Amino acid sequence: MSRTTPLLLAALLLAGCASDIPLAIREPAPAPSATLSAVRATPEELSGRGVRWGGNVVAVRNRQSSTELELVARPLQSEGQPHASAESEGRFLARVDGFLDPAIYNGHLVTVAGRVVGVEQHPVGEYDYRFPVVQVQTLYLWPERQLPRYRPVGPWYYDPFWPPLRSPYYGDPFWDPFYPYWW
Repeated sequence: MSRTTPLLLAALLLAGCASDIPLAIREPAPAPSATLSAVRATPEELSGRGVRWGGNVVAVRNRQSSTELELVARPLQSEGQPHASAESEGRFLARVDGFLDPAIYNGHLVTVAGRVVGVEQHPVGEYDYRFPVVQVQTLYLWPERQLPRYRPVGPWYYDPFWPPLRSPYYGDPFWDPFYPYWW
């Protein structure tokens, strides 16, 4: 065994653990980061500040050379994913160079990393809302979470290995005395 074999093995192991989430999304924004409400209150002071924000996309507007995403902001979890059911601090606009397909992004969770470029006023319904605007440098569309697949069990289907030591009639409304209170 040569000297390079352990190094090559270690490199392959580390490469297998790599995340597909960009580093700018996984790590928090630089220390003087700004909150949504602070940018809305004092946009002149915080213009140019680096931020990492995320939320639900509620509108996608394509322009000639860029796309504008309207997001309902959500607090970010440790890896940068927006917490979908958490309370929102408000809305913001994210400007991305190029084209983004509204069918793909609308209604999904995204996280953006970029610079604050100011505040713009646009209507939300009949209300004029002040949107903080972020020029996006990194954008990450979070994949939808898949629910676990249903595992059929009952008198017509029996898997002796899953779940262990359960009755072949588990889950059948007629035979299972604990239906629908499954464990």
